[in-house]
Amino acid sequence: MPAKENTILVVDDQPSNLKVLLLFLEEHGFQIRVAGNGEGAIQVLRHASPDLILLDVMMPGMNGYETCRQIKANRATADIPIIFITALGSIEDKVLGFEAGGVDYITKPFQQIEVLSRVKTHLTLRKQQKMLNQALADLQVQTTALEERVEERTQALVAGNEQLERKKREIEKKNIALKVLLDHYKVNQDSFEAQVASRITKLVYPYLELLGQDGSVEARREYLALIRGHLESLVSSFSKTLSRPGWNLTRKENLVADLIKQGKSTSEIGSLLKISPRTAETHRNNIRKKIGLANKKIRLGTYLRSLSIDG
Repeated sequence: MPAKENTILVVDDQPSNLKVLLLFLEEHGFQIRVAGNGEGAIQVLRHASPDLILLDVMMPGMNGYETCRQIKANRATADIPIIFITALGSIEDKVLGFEAGGVDYITKPFQQIEVLSRVKTHLTLRKQQKMLNQALADLQVQTTALEERVEERTQALVAGNEQLERKKREIEKKNIALKVLLDHYKVNQDSFEAQVASRITKLVYPYLELLGQDGSVEARREYLALIRGHLESLVSSFSKTLSRPGWNLTRKENLVADLIKQGKSTSEIGSLLKISPRTAETHRNNIRKKIGLANKKIRLGTYLRSLSIDG
């Protein structure tokens, strides 16, 4: 005898009439449970969950249609397929059975082969329905998990975009700061270049002209020494300065101021610049007035040596 994998609940007030059918179903591997009426079927279903119900329509008390409706109204038993078995064969009776929730209708007298075929068909359908429900449940779980992953990826993407936007703003700020720095550097560079050009014009070219005019070896050496000193000062870019733009010294006064800063005396300045000592002294006094040292007990040479090119 095959293993009994499916349970069938047979509900009939005269089970003796179905004895042959019950034996036939048991022989084909079904486990059979019996209830004598609708109330008894409801009681059985409180403790058991058969795979199929064969339900007679004409029973005392609660008939088959009402029994079917109550079974279908219970969430725990609503999915159990119910096949009506009755001598009532009219279209109206069958419609009532389907409206109550039945899945099929077998009229008496029934054929065993027909009953077996219908039973197997609806058990297969129920098994497939369970498989489909499980597949749908699994799909729902997978869909939920996928939605959660999509949400996580979306949030990560949004966070990534926000981080990129922050970095973009930071880069823009740095670019602005760099531009300001470069502009400031350009201004300083232009200013420095202007100062260097001014120093060359005021302190190098005049000595070159004097160098070309004087044939004295001693004077030429002195001019060369001065020119070399000024060029070295410009190369280092941190040397001492002669004057500031606000002083408005003349070309000759710049040379006199430079020689004073070098520690030359009035007579030495006159000899080097081919002017009289008196004229050199006049230039010295004019320089003190222009730089604000007139009537002050401050040595001009010391003051000039205290100044820097960027002061």
